Amino acid sequence: MKATMYLGFVCLWIFLFSSVVESQLSDASCPYDYHYCEGTIFCCQSGYICTGTTTCLHLAIIIGPIVGLVVLIVCIVVCCICCRRRRATPGVVYSPTPQAKM
Repeated sequence: MKATMYLGFVCLWIFLFSSVVESQLSDASCPYDYHYCEGTIFCCQSGYICTGTTTCLHLAIIIGPIVGLVVLIVCIVVCCICCRRRRATPGVVYSPTPQAKM
């Protein structure tokens, strides 16, 4: 019973100590204005997202194409609506005006 208690205490101590050491190493290993990428050995500049490799992506690279695609879809829908309305509008027919005789 005593051995089990000691083993549990040692496991808890190792778990707590390893997480404290990891957090201290991760904070200290990156230069100023960089953040540590969890689960890797890489650091990315603030405002960038970790990819798990040496490449860090800026948020605009991810959001930019999504916003562009939404704008493109909205433009296509507006054009389709305008074309349908134009086709549905009846055309105007002008009657010929009588020519003045000289």
